[in-house]
Amino acid sequence: MGCTIGGIVLDHTPLWVDMNRYHDSITETAIAIDGTEIVLTHTRGRHFPITLESIRETGWLKGSTVDALRTLSKVVGAYYTLILNGMYYTVRFCNEELGGAIQMETLTIHSNPDDNTWWIGTIYLMCVG
Repeated sequence: MGCTIGGIVLDHTPLWVDMNRYHDSITETAIAIDGTEIVLTHTRGRHFPITLESIRETGWLKGSTVDALRTLSKVVGAYYTLILNGMYYTVRFCNEELGGAIQMETLTIHSNPDDNTWWIGTIYLMCVG
């Protein structure tokens, strides 16, 4: 069904690799001075990671698409609409990831990639509502 981030249509739909890797509730525990266990639980709501991955077998992106995504990811505090397989999400780029929100490499070894070179890699997003 396709994928669009902030109006940029991705050339192929990447895989949402952490789609089922988070819980709706978050639990934290601590031990009080007297040894009593304190359990804090709250719901995550619509705040969860969305990690999109292009691999050798699927999800390739052209250099021009990667450049456009990098430009979007550099806008501090910006939120975008992600449309993935017909579902809509409000997201931000997770530039706090080591290496940044857009981590790509060329599909094949290439000494001078251009706008038409195919890339694979990972896009780190956070759903914010």
